[in-house]
Parts: sequence; structure tokens; C-alpha cells
Amino acid sequence: MKIAICDDNKSVIDSVRNALMQCKDYISNIKIDEYYSGESLLEHYKKGGRYDLLFMDIHMREIDGINTAFKLKRLQKDLILIFLTGHSIYVKEAFTVQAFQYLTKPVKQEEIIKEFKRAVEHYKLNHTKYKIEDKKSTVYVEISNIIYMEVRNHNITIYTDKGEYIVKGRLKDEEIKLKKYDFVRCHQGYLVNMQWMQAINEDNIQLRNGYFVPVSRRMRKSVIDVFSNFIVGRCI
Repeated sequence: MKIAICDDNKSVIDSVRNALMQCKDYISNIKIDEYYSGESLLEHYKKGGRYDLLFMDIHMREIDGINTAFKLKRLQKDLILIFLTGHSIYVKEAFTVQAFQYLTKPVKQEEIIKEFKRAVEHYKLNHTKYKIEDKKSTVYVEISNIIYMEVRNHNITIYTDKGEYIVKGRLKDEEIKLKKYDFVRCHQGYLVNMQWMQAINEDNIQLRNGYFVPVSRRMRKSVIDVFSNFIVGRCI
């Protein structure tokens, strides 16, 4: 797992690194890089570098952590981002950039370890492969890249951020398989990845890519309840 720590305070970086080193038995092959400015981290990304997890200070000189994070998210939407800051006024901004967590300085070692382990589980779930198979070919896509599924006439259309796939099957079977990966049935003919949900309206769900899928009157309350629990688990 490739991890970056970006903070202009070396003692903070050392504290985070020390906490992460205590978790080496939790996940193998941890690689940690350090950055003392948002500019240097962005320069690494411009050269093609990527990270799975980023610990980011919000209040830094030149370009701050929020603006850095917005630019990074455009380049890598699945980046797991944990903000570190002593200023709670930035919580709202951190939420808009879809941060995984928000830790207030001085951050305790046990808090870093706890959130790191939670981030690892999130990473493992998001990088699980989903097998799409028909008579001609077999394709494997990451579950996090599946936006929603729609069934019509015993054909399931799987919408991903890379394209669409059509397979034979029952949506109920896919619902059972994908429930633990944060998918929710919102309509008799639709199954949605909650990671892509942005808002639940009166008769539809708005997705982060600008699309809308219907939500039935019968299922709307249960969808709101499940989505609320999902959001609470990711709140900062």
C-alpha cells in the first residue's frame, strides 16, 4: 500500500509515520513517502505518481491542503484522504472534497492507527474485482468503479465509469453479492453503489456523475435509512 504524508511540520510527519509503522503486520508492503508542501505532492502526481492513502495537513503555506486535495481528486478519484488539522473551521471544506476522515491535532497515535486500519479495510473492499462474463468474453472491473445496475427483460446492464456491460441474470442475485460492498436496491429494476450517490430526491437519486436513477416510493425510506448509516460511517 502506497501512503503519503503531507505536512509542513516534521514532528507531525514523524508522529504519523511512527503510528503507521506499528501497523506493518496489518497489511504487507507499506511504502511511506513524505512531503512538506502541497506543491511538491502535486508535482509528483504530474509525473504520474499515485498513492492509495494520503494524510494531509489542511493549513499549509502557499497552496493549502483543501486546494491540493481538490486537484488530486481530479487526477485520482479513489484516493483515500485523511485530513490533519488544528482548525475545526475547515470541516465543511474537508467534507466537500470527500475526505475519508478528519483528525484534529494534536492527533493521538491510537487515533491514527484506528483510522489507518479502517482505511485499509475500505481500500480492500474498493479494490475487489467483479467478474463480468458473457458467451464471448470475461472482464474484471473494480467494484468501486461500478456506478449502478439496471435490469430489463432478464438482461442486466452494468454501468461503470469506463463503460457499460450487458449480461444475463437476476438483479436479486447481484444485490445479495454486492450488499456488503455498499450497494442498495432503490427500485425493482435498479441497484446502486452508494459511493456514487449524492442526493436522494422525491422520486430519484442523483449520482456524482450527474446521472439520475429512479427510487420507488415503497423503497425510498429504507434507501434513506441505509444511505444515512453509510454516510455516518464516513463522516468527518
